[in-house]
Parts: sequence; C-alpha cells; structure tokens
Amino acid sequence: VIHDEKGTIIGFPPWPESRYLARMASEAPEKVLEVIFEIPETDNVRVHEDFVDAALNMIPKSPASAGKLAEKEIEWIKSQDHLYLLLPEKLGKLIACLVEAGEVDTAIKLARVLLDVLPEASSGGERKRPRARFDIWDYEIILKKYIPALVEVAEERALDLLCDLLERAIRISERIEKEPKGEIIRDLSYFWHPAIENHEQNPHGLENILVFAVRDALEQIARKDPSKVPNLVRRLEGRKLAIFRRLVLYLLRLFPDSVMELIEERITDRTYFDYISLRHEYFLLLKEQFKNLPEEKREVILRWIEEKPDLEQIKYLSMIYEDLPEEWKKRYDKLVKEYGEPEHPEFPSYTTAWVGPASPKSAEDIKKMSVEELVEFMRRWKPPGGPRSPSPEGLGREFSKVVAEDPERFAREAEKFRGLDPTYIRYLLSGLQEALEANRSFDWGPVVSLCRWVMAQP
Repeated sequence: VIHDEKGTIIGFPPWPESRYLARMASEAPEKVLEVIFEIPETDNVRVHEDFVDAALNMIPKSPASAGKLAEKEIEWIKSQDHLYLLLPEKLGKLIACLVEAGEVDTAIKLARVLLDVLPEASSGGERKRPRARFDIWDYEIILKKYIPALVEVAEERALDLLCDLLERAIRISERIEKEPKGEIIRDLSYFWHPAIENHEQNPHGLENILVFAVRDALEQIARKDPSKVPNLVRRLEGRKLAIFRRLVLYLLRLFPDSVMELIEERITDRTYFDYISLRHEYFLLLKEQFKNLPEEKREVILRWIEEKPDLEQIKYLSMIYEDLPEEWKKRYDKLVKEYGEPEHPEFPSYTTAWVGPASPKSAEDIKKMSVEELVEFMRRWKPPGGPRSPSPEGLGREFSKVVAEDPERFAREAEKFRGLDPTYIRYLLSGLQEALEANRSFDWGPVVSLCRWVMAQP
C-alpha cells in the first residue's frame, strides 16, 4: 500500500503474483488456496480483489475451497474501516456465486460483514449517521443485483439478515423513543421514509435503501409461495420498531388472498388505527379492505372515526368514501364544505417543494422551432430575474431533452450555437451524450467543430 508523508493511503499497486494465483485457481483450486493461506496479511485492496477473483474461479471445481477463501476474506473485512475500488461489487458477486454453489452459510456470513452498518464519526452534538464500508451507490447495487440470489435460497434467513441491518441503521441514528410506552417503538420512520412503496416523498439514504431491500425480499418470498405470508408477518412483528409493522401492513395489502383474518385483526386493532407512525400503510390497507370487513367490524371503525376531531375524521373518511353508508357520506360532504378536501390524507406529513429552474419554453415549444429560431431566441432572451423565474439553466434542460430525442437535427447545425451563453452549449452536448447512450447516431463533424471553438475560448 502506498502512503503519503502524512500516512494517508494514496494507492494500491497491483501484485502480479496474486493475479497469477487468480488465473490458476480454476486449474488447481486446492493448491492455490494453500498458497494464499501462506501469504502474509496485507491491506492492499488490489491483492484482495485478486483473492476474490481466485475464489470465483475456484467455484466450478471446488466450491468448498472457495468457501474457505471467503471465510478468510470475511475476517479481513471485519478489520477494515473502508473497502475501495472494485472490491465491494466483486464480493457481492461472490455471495451470489457461493449461493449457487451450495455454500449458503458462508454466503450469509459474507453478506452480513460486507453490508454491515457502522456509525459515522460525529462531532459536537450532531446526530450519528449510519454508514457502510463503501460508497452507498455500490451498496445499493449489491442489494439489488446479488442479494436476491441469497433470498431465493435462504429466504427467511436472508430476510432476518436484512432486517438486522435495517434495525442497526435506525438504532445508530438514534431515531427511536428512549422510553417506549407500548409494544411498538416509535422510530420516526413516517418522517424519514414516508412510504414503503416507491414514492417521490422518500429520500435516498442508507436506511431508505435497506427498507426497500427488506420490502423486496418480502415480496420475493411471498410471490414464490404466498402461503408463507403469515409466517413473514410473525417474523416482522417479532421486532418492535414501527417500520416493521408498516412493512406488515404493506405485505398484507399486496397479498390479501387467504390472509383476510390477519387483515381484519390489524385494521380493527386500535393501536394500528391510532398510531401516526403506521398511518400511511394503514390508510392504504383500510381503503382497499374496508368494504370486505364484516358489517360489525366496519361499525367499529366508524365509531372510532366518530371519536376523532373533525379534521381527522375527514382524513379517515376520505379513504373509504366510496364504501361508506349514505349517512356517513353526507357527514363527510358536510365536513368538506366546512373545512375543504383533505390533501394527501394518507400521509401524516407531506413535503412539497418548488422544482427548478424554470424555462421560458417547454420541450414541446422547442420542438416546433427551427434551429435558427431557437438560436435567435437564446441569443436575445434575457431572464427576468428572481428565484423562481425562468432562467438559461431551465431553458437548457428543456433543450437537452429535445436534442436527446432528435440528435441528428441539432448535430447537423451545431456550429450555429457558437457565441451563445455557455449554458446552452453545455446542454446541447449533454443532449447529444444522452442520445449516444440510447444508441442514436448523428453526424460528428459539426459537433467536433463546435467543440474546437469552445476549447479556443478564454
């Protein structure tokens, strides 16, 4: 490992010997394993990448040897604060390959240490944040690309692993009640992860990624065998954090067949009815299943709603309006006349934001303009100013979309954009790049000429 004068790691040089071992692992897995175990410990990530490649190459001939090498890597990973380069994804691939080869126990151990959640160093009174040993983007890729293979075979064991990681992340972030008063621990998940389903309200942090991983594992297991839904519900409800009860409600909504009794129990559970932390998933389940409840259970729900303040009544009633008795519909209409229609009643809180920058022309407007008309508009138009007013950035974004859809038209006349605000030229090139990624072709000559002009500017 190469360090600078302060001791900071600045490089991981390749080692030809370990590359050779990786290549030979498919021919002589046991001998390569023996040699690797004799190599002194190193923190050179490139060497460990080669060890993982060796394990992958061993699998066809000797899965047991690959498993032993993986066990060695597990111990090394535990001692590392960060994993660099391509090592995380290679380890993710090794997890899936070990599963396929029947080395499931080792795969679970490797997944647990690779995906482990650690506390981020904090200063002063800042809230601690959970982190992984590597970039969150790679973390998400591994969860989506390789962990489903583990779930497919290990099912509940893999689910427990993901639930453990999620719970650890929440507890590190200290988002929970210090002294819970009931069997469900408030974890503020309705605030930091408003919806179990994909939704624009959800932010993108480590906890959010893990919620989705648990959700996807539940769906994978339940779709394979819906009869396992009751057991999955029991496993989730064995955990006290509110996020796991929300996952229960989500699961029941997706797989209602043969579990109506479980749905009834939770819809008519006063804790679920009142608990704001569970509101989003409870409301969605109530909306779909209220009509299927026995009449006496529907009456219980309506009595509870009647006890709520008027503004709360509106929210509950709006979710089940179509299935309400006529007198309750009249009550709702009266409340709406007084207070107005509820907005996003299924969310305890809902965040709205202005998304900018704005454009003076839409993509459809730009499509109707000739290149000459567009260039002249870009040259003469002046932004009015103000934080929400149209801007060159906003116009550039709309322009880029049009370029990506019809690159040949704009590439052919690219040189006409010379002399414009650099913002517009940047978005022209961005649109052409997007077109290339979508396998759309165009004439490069005028584009290269425009780029030469750009490079000549001060």
